Amino acid sequence: MSSLRFRLTFWYTVVVSLTVILILAAGGIMLKREVIHSYDLLNSAELQEVVRRLPEKTVDLSSQDIKNALLDHVEKEGALFFFQIHRDTEGVIFRSPNLGPTTLPDNSPGPLFRTYTLAHLGTIREAEFYLDDLHIQIASPLNHANEVIRGYLKMSLILSVAVVLLSYLISKFLTSMALRPIRSIQSTANRITGHNLSERIPVSRSNDEISELAQFLNSMFERLENSFNQIKTFTSDASHELRTPLSLIRLQAEKLLKDNTLSGENREALAELVEEVVRLNKIIESLLVLARADSRVIQLEKQPRDIQQFITEFSEDADALAEDRNLKFELAQNDQGKVDLDASWLRHVILNIFSNSLKASPPKGRITLVSKIENSQWVITIEDEGPGVPEERLDHIFERFVMERKEDAGEESVGSGLGLAICRSIVELHGGHIYARNNEYRKGLSVTIMIPVGSD
Repeated sequence: MSSLRFRLTFWYTVVVSLTVILILAAGGIMLKREVIHSYDLLNSAELQEVVRRLPEKTVDLSSQDIKNALLDHVEKEGALFFFQIHRDTEGVIFRSPNLGPTTLPDNSPGPLFRTYTLAHLGTIREAEFYLDDLHIQIASPLNHANEVIRGYLKMSLILSVAVVLLSYLISKFLTSMALRPIRSIQSTANRITGHNLSERIPVSRSNDEISELAQFLNSMFERLENSFNQIKTFTSDASHELRTPLSLIRLQAEKLLKDNTLSGENREALAELVEEVVRLNKIIESLLVLARADSRVIQLEKQPRDIQQFITEFSEDADALAEDRNLKFELAQNDQGKVDLDASWLRHVILNIFSNSLKASPPKGRITLVSKIENSQWVITIEDEGPGVPEERLDHIFERFVMERKEDAGEESVGSGLGLAICRSIVELHGGHIYARNNEYRKGLSVTIMIPVGSD
């Protein structure tokens, strides 16, 4: 798909070049027509000179009489004209010496002016006039005219190439200038995210279509910001309001479970109720965390930390969790370095990803952790040997309420769909980036966290 800049440049170049080429072509046609017309006028003027030299009565003139009357003039004008006179009854009765063995074609009853190309004479423009019973033919060589036309065509070709190149360069410059406001709009729009909805596109003072587009986009971003703020406020308020009634429901249900008079069926139902209430409480806590992260209420207590020691401490817990699940844990790489981070929140992120790997891994599977410093980034990668995630869903697993299902879990979903969304928010608060990809040569998912070294 070609870009707008390319299309504008291409069409501007085509229009300008075709316009110039058509003008040059029209000029060439007019030049040729005018040159031919000038030769016709020249031949007509020469006829008057020939007629002036002939006797008034030409009916009884012999070829010798005509030769005697015209020979001196024909020899003088031999460089410019060819002469031939004939009668219908006698044929050619006079020919100028410069014709050599060539005989001019008879035009009658055709047009008075015609162009011929003859073997010995080249291209000529012939005019035939009628005087009593004589057909007077006067022709002019077009060699000089052809040279002029060829020169014009050559110059037109050079000009056409120059116009194409020049119009391309000019159109490229003009297109770049014209699209500069659009590039500014694009760069500003790319910076506007869920965490940066307050930024607006600069609007130029010129009341043109682009300024109107910028104003329209700004009004749209204004509505989006208001809607987003309303959603965040509702999420936070609703989560706060739900915590108390759910805590009361859980408390009352747990009290009822202590009643020995309950039947087994009712006791089982109450136990399931308590589990669901606990699960709802976890979801509400997660929503509160997300709402606080979106509102930038969470204040990270970042301090320079030895990342090698940080990962070593986490690996001890990870090894125990993997062993409990009959899995293997491997710390493949653990580079030294110092990074500004909130250890509590970042441990929460890594533990959440590691827990997902535990759930997705098959029995006796291996989970690998890599911690390295690369291109001024602290790169943490957790890789499992589970089923992975369909390629079309990889970009969505960090969104809210997106839940992947284990292959052997049927329709039972894993988690609440908020854990990875929280991970992304915490990583972004650290100024970093998180993404996932399927392993290239074997089954499994690889989740990578990248945090700038020495970020503030």
